[in-house]
Amino acid sequence: MKKYLSLILSLVLVLSAFSACAKNEKPATDTDGTTTSTTTTPNTTAPDVLPEGIEDIESWFTHATLKITGNTRAPRDEVKTTTLLAAKNESESVQLAFRSDKDIEGLSLSINGKAEGVTPELLEVYLIPVGSTYLPDPIVPTEGNFSLVAKTTKSFLIRFKVENNAEAGDHTYTVDLKYGNEVIDTYTVTLSVMSYALPSENFTPIYTALDRMEIRKKESITLSESRKMLEKYVYFLLDYGVNVTTLPYEVLDDRADELMSDPRITAFEIDPTLPDDKLLEIYEKLKTNSVWFEKAVFTVYDEPTTIDHLNEYMTKAKRIAELCPGINIQCAYYRNIKYDNQNDTVDIIARYSDYFCVKSCAWGDGWLADPLGKGKFADRIKDVAGEDGNIFWYVCWEPRDPYCNLQIDENALNHRTLFWQQYYYGVEGLLYWYANYWKLVSDPWTDMATVKDLSTTCYGDGSLLYPGKKVGIDGPVASIRLDCMRDGVEDIALLKLAEQELGLEWVMSRVSEVSSSVSKHTTSTQLFGSIRNEILTALNEKLA
Repeated sequence: MKKYLSLILSLVLVLSAFSACAKNEKPATDTDGTTTSTTTTPNTTAPDVLPEGIEDIESWFTHATLKITGNTRAPRDEVKTTTLLAAKNESESVQLAFRSDKDIEGLSLSINGKAEGVTPELLEVYLIPVGSTYLPDPIVPTEGNFSLVAKTTKSFLIRFKVENNAEAGDHTYTVDLKYGNEVIDTYTVTLSVMSYALPSENFTPIYTALDRMEIRKKESITLSESRKMLEKYVYFLLDYGVNVTTLPYEVLDDRADELMSDPRITAFEIDPTLPDDKLLEIYEKLKTNSVWFEKAVFTVYDEPTTIDHLNEYMTKAKRIAELCPGINIQCAYYRNIKYDNQNDTVDIIARYSDYFCVKSCAWGDGWLADPLGKGKFADRIKDVAGEDGNIFWYVCWEPRDPYCNLQIDENALNHRTLFWQQYYYGVEGLLYWYANYWKLVSDPWTDMATVKDLSTTCYGDGSLLYPGKKVGIDGPVASIRLDCMRDGVEDIALLKLAEQELGLEWVMSRVSEVSSSVSKHTTSTQLFGSIRNEILTALNEKLA
């Protein structure tokens, strides 16, 4: 009897060990639509025999804004050393890709090197289904353990966050590819830190909204837990330079005070449909703090396209202006119509709005109608806004190619170039309607056709994030698009500093090589990188 009990106990221990290993696996979707498992438990013992094909792994550095799919092939000359230029107070990344003809498990990456004020981070790029193919978008923080699926390319972002206290000069980092304790290959990154920092006050505002209920559903948490998770999402986006206008707490709640005072939050929205007495109570609180007052915004109408819409806008805007004098009012629009013989949409919106927000393609000649012959929109908007007005633009499910936008199936360089265009036209900020519009999808990780009511072939509109629970992250997961947006914000700060030190004409001559209009822009990461490095270096020579 004891013998049988001993056998049963041994079997239980074996099954328990197998179960524990299984819990350390995470799902990864391959380009053919099948699901494999990538173990997160590193192989810490040096193997006697290396797995077949490991010495033939192809690997290479490439620009962070190249979208590497499972079918991407290695270049003829594999690049294993690279140099990144970065100012202080910015982040910059490079991409490292791998491909093998064989399935290989138990690989790992480690970043070696240390410099004060510099924090390296490794992010695994995930592929998600987009139409009939799979494209990269989520970027997940990782310890570096991974597997390769035969004939399927995998890539990682290596991001360097450079603080204000970082030492100027060249800093060398190596990245080791390992199997167990054995180093299979080594890659070298030289991070060249400039002598100056990008001024935070030059970072352009990006405004977006979050849906608390969608966070609750997709993170599978309770309603009481969802407010804290919403707050986590807000601060996560702030770290990416994105301002969330939907605060986790009502303005009258004391817990909102800290967020309203945070200098990274430059605007927050108040619901214009609240009753008069509630609006007056909010107004009285905002008046006690001039910083809060300047940040408060009412969106009274969205995208008016008819005379009736414009009349409704004016009625709602007039109510807010009379109840809460001096409060910011905004109304985004993309169509210009004749209202009467003297006024069009541009004129009517200007009667009450302080934020002038028009779709980005409106800056293209001839795109926005001019029913009264009043001239180019790019010139008119500056006149109607005046010195105190805030000129913004926005993108959503359109405009599409050849315009820059934030769609998953779009060239990643476009996501960053959008901000160079913003500088080119003197636009102050970007409005992006939602960061987690997941209402029409059951799972963002498997379906990012987020606006099926408008288009079944538009991927990622209104969604810059992924719910992290599915990949073991307590909070949101960023997208490549969000990462490019942060780089774009930092690029504007760089361009503004260059304008101050090197002159507007000099800067614009470089910017126009990247983009000379909203519909004309480079697709070459090599050209983009060389122009950006030229600006960084010229500033370094001037300010050193």
